[in-house]
Amino acid sequence: MGGLSFWVPSEGDVYSTLLDDALADAAQQLSHPDEREVIVRREELRLRGERQLPFIIDASLGVDGRVAVVGSAVEFLAVRVRDPDDELYHEASPECTKDVLRTQSVVFHFPIMKPGRWMVQVSPTKGGGAGGAATSTVTLLVTSYTTRGKHAIQLRAQASASWVTYPAVASLHARLTRGKDVVLGASVWASVSRPRRRHVVITLHDDGLGADTSAGDGIYSAFFTDHSGAGRYRMAVRAAGDESNAHVTLPHVCRSSLADLARKPSNLIVMPKKAYRLTDLAEDIGFEDQWAPQVSEAGEPCPMFGRYVDAGSFQLVGYRERSPIGPGAISDLLVEASMVRGPRWILEITWTAMGSHLDAGVVEHVELRCSQRGSELEENFRRAFQIRDTDLVRGSLSPRPSRKRHHVVVLVPARLFPPDGGAFTLYLAVRTQDVQGRQSPLSNVARATHPGIRPAQGQPGVDKQKPGGSARPILLRPRPNVNSPSRFNRIFFT
Repeated sequence: MGGLSFWVPSEGDVYSTLLDDALADAAQQLSHPDEREVIVRREELRLRGERQLPFIIDASLGVDGRVAVVGSAVEFLAVRVRDPDDELYHEASPECTKDVLRTQSVVFHFPIMKPGRWMVQVSPTKGGGAGGAATSTVTLLVTSYTTRGKHAIQLRAQASASWVTYPAVASLHARLTRGKDVVLGASVWASVSRPRRRHVVITLHDDGLGADTSAGDGIYSAFFTDHSGAGRYRMAVRAAGDESNAHVTLPHVCRSSLADLARKPSNLIVMPKKAYRLTDLAEDIGFEDQWAPQVSEAGEPCPMFGRYVDAGSFQLVGYRERSPIGPGAISDLLVEASMVRGPRWILEITWTAMGSHLDAGVVEHVELRCSQRGSELEENFRRAFQIRDTDLVRGSLSPRPSRKRHHVVVLVPARLFPPDGGAFTLYLAVRTQDVQGRQSPLSNVARATHPGIRPAQGQPGVDKQKPGGSARPILLRPRPNVNSPSRFNRIFFT
């Protein structure tokens, strides 16, 4: 979950004392997370002219803040810091310490930092050192401690394993918290340094899909499949958000394979995750079943923030050039709605696409099949009836990029109806295939129930038809829902 850095002199016998102090500080920070130093921004810079880098100090931070630029090129750099009130701090300011010999750093120390948007300006100085600065790399580091009595947003991250044997893949998990609450809706991404190749950036999600086991628990996850060979992969995670997207709330669910990331608070709100929506199709299509979760409150909006954490690394062994990694499994197939009108049965079905390499890339082919026996889909998926584009009233089965939504409206073929016209249940599942023919695991199984054809109920007080007399034929149809018009009327019956 990162680490605690400390400096040890090259000579003397104080090494063990400094190490003990560092371990004690680490233990205190683990037991008191709000006393942990927060990394607001960290970035490696290659300077080619002036660079301006903003960072945000939110209201929960600002105590004992530091802005540091570290590297062998600092001798030839001019570093300035501008606060939210447009006050400029430079190397002659009392807040600045520049050491080009021992620590090779420029450090601005602020006992109190004003909340708001700050700016760091780094530029080569005029003179003979400018060329050297342009080809050198320096590191920007911005840190702060939490204001007393407040809870700061904390970012923690780690890989699923420190040692990975190919073709197994590592997943990366990051958790955003503020006290006992979690932060949802933020943007979280990881930069992964690879052996012999440039680093890559992957996005982490908290949507219950792919590597993420549960939506709404504040744990953002992603698989890493962009390997470049055997060796060490180092990961750094960043998070950002503001009032427009991020909010603080109690975790909805807390089911993660990383037990230390998902500590369950006493007042946890558990939201059940459903594989299908069961509705009374003929009587009332607007009816919500008894297992439907209640919509949770949006929570408290987050002020603008930015966070960084070093997520450590993992070692990959046994790498082969030809990747055996196949498409990811779809896990949210859902029958959103249904409508029966005489002999016609229409289903509205949704799911989220997965990639050709787990949750990355685009698959080559999508198969949607159904059966009256749910076990048939698992035992022999190819024997189940395939729903094709010709069976669709709306939407398409064409592949979509990973995490894009499929939304199709299916006219169930008449050949799937039982001869006696009785009620029956239809089970549906999806499987995908990549360009090399590798197939995904079977998706979750969704289901929908047709009520069958039922005779109309007789009206009270109406005389029964006498034997032998002529009678109007009985119209066998489901009772329409007159209270709420069907959204399918616009799709099919107009």
